[in-house]
Amino acid sequence: LKYTEARGQLNANISLSGTLNNPLTNGWVDVSKGAFFYKIPGINYRDIQFHSRINNNYLILDSLQILAGKGKLKMKGELEFESLKTGNIKNIDVQINGENFRAFDSDMLKAVINTNLTLKGTKEKPVFAGKLLISRSTLNTDIFIKEYMRVYDDSDQPLLVLAQRNAGEIQINKEIKIDTIQKSAPDIYKNLSGRFDVEIPRNTWIKSKNMNFELSGSMNAIKQSENIDFFGTLTVKGGFYKIYGRRLDFEDGELTFTGGQALNPITNF
Repeated sequence: LKYTEARGQLNANISLSGTLNNPLTNGWVDVSKGAFFYKIPGINYRDIQFHSRINNNYLILDSLQILAGKGKLKMKGELEFESLKTGNIKNIDVQINGENFRAFDSDMLKAVINTNLTLKGTKEKPVFAGKLLISRSTLNTDIFIKEYMRVYDDSDQPLLVLAQRNAGEIQINKEIKIDTIQKSAPDIYKNLSGRFDVEIPRNTWIKSKNMNFELSGSMNAIKQSENIDFFGTLTVKGGFYKIYGRRLDFEDGELTFTGGQALNPITNF
């Protein structure tokens, strides 16, 4: 494949009994020598090892380990389904830990993280909690916009002007199709609540032809309803931003997030 590739060795031993409406299962599924590549964001995961057991409506994840860069990501836990036929989750208890894990490694995005995350509870009341430390990262907004927004940069114009202009061109030259079927989020997500803390000690850079600055700070992602609210302050450690052919250099600044459905931080530069 041009952009994505997955490979590995699968071994399984599963027995089926019961009826079609109420199948009973028992056995195990293992994956070894696994790898997953996704070119655009720079996912390059290797040495994937997966060991699991199936016991009727239970999926027991004994271990999942993924190596990337000089670090690793580990996951273990248990899922209970209402039935294998529907695939609806009844109970969940999962733990994820990452140490110096290179989550992304491309010209567009680089990120090395440390994390621990738990997700447990019933489908009526699932709760998550955890922390994410971004030890170093770089985002190239020019490449990001080209890949995901199909807007091409012009060094003589700011990115927002180009985005509006190209969005207008797309509407004129291409037929717009609207999906009239609303896809509802699964119940386990609607009922999910909890808090996730993000720490950026420094060495996180936002770069493009029109900007270059370093971020640090802490954020809290809190979910008490269907939306996720973000709170916290990110500090800008100097840099520049070009707009309408002018270069603005700034010594420092702050972006303060106060929650709400729309990300609209208070700025102070």
